[in-house]
Amino acid sequence: MSPEYQKFICLGLTHDHFYKIRMADVVFVFDKDGYVGNSVTLEIGYAAALGKPIYSLGPDATEKCRDCLYRANIKTAKELAELLQ
Repeated sequence: MSPEYQKFICLGLTHDHFYKIRMADVVFVFDKDGYVGNSVTLEIGYAAALGKPIYSLGPDATEKCRDCLYRANIKTAKELAELLQ
């Protein structure tokens, strides 16, 4: 795959994720094992800029600037559903 095509694919995925964040009422970061990569960091910032409530599976021990954007750390889907009612 050429570098130009790779860039095209990545740009399309990024814009698709941004669109989904714009349409969402809430954003949940599923950071299993505590890993959050560059793309998710970008998406968290985008969601925060749009004023979307952001929740995560667990606290972000590696980056306090990301962690401060989370409204809460949620352990189960049931807990999140109850919180959003």
